[in-house]
Amino acid sequence: MRVVPNLDYVSPVLNTVQFLLEAAQRASSVRGQILSGFEDLEAIFQDVEFFLATFP
Repeated sequence: MRVVPNLDYVSPVLNTVQFLLEAAQRASSVRGQILSGFEDLEAIFQDVEFFLATFP
């Protein structure tokens, strides 16, 4: 169900709003992937510190 009528002068505005909403959704997805990548970062740095202390 569409609330906004599909008129010639409304369609560019509607397309812009849809584009911005899709971009925000994609940014949210990428942000989640990046944050999940940081979860294991502390363990990786601990391993690096251990190896640097063991093998100087």
